[in-house]
Amino acid sequence: MGELDRSGSGAGWHGSSAPSNAASDARRLDPRALYRLIYFSRSLVAPLDLGGLEVIQDILLASRSRNADRGITGALAFNNDHFAQVLEGSRAAVVEVFRSIQKDARHMRVVVLEEGWIEARDFGDWAMAYAGDPGEPNVIAFNRDLGSALAKGGRGQGLLDMMKYCVSP
Repeated sequence: MGELDRSGSGAGWHGSSAPSNAASDARRLDPRALYRLIYFSRSLVAPLDLGGLEVIQDILLASRSRNADRGITGALAFNNDHFAQVLEGSRAAVVEVFRSIQKDARHMRVVVLEEGWIEARDFGDWAMAYAGDPGEPNVIAFNRDLGSALAKGGRGQGLLDMMKYCVSP
């Protein structure tokens, strides 16, 4: 897990603090190795029905372009109160994008739920998927479940599973 500023600002995250071992070192040096980071944060964006939809659309357009250029895939969820995001790609690219996300004034209290090396991408077809359109039944359930999971200190795997469900055809 990354080192995180426990004040919730996210400003103190410095990447993985997991102990180094030969397998981890080998992956770190392999440019094809895949890394995943899952985080959530407290939104400072207006609710979707009060202007937030345009902000989310802008975030998706910008992140899809930027991520495609960097070989990053992932998914974004927003439930009027929180953001949750999965980033997948090379460790260097994921860390670079995450550092810029931490500085974004549209949210606060960025918390890394999970990070580490992965064997395969879960969102390989998406430069940045969005967990559905507001009003879709699975997204309504996701929004309710996201708030509940985050209130209970939910972990990365549950969030990842919900996001995969929401973007699946």
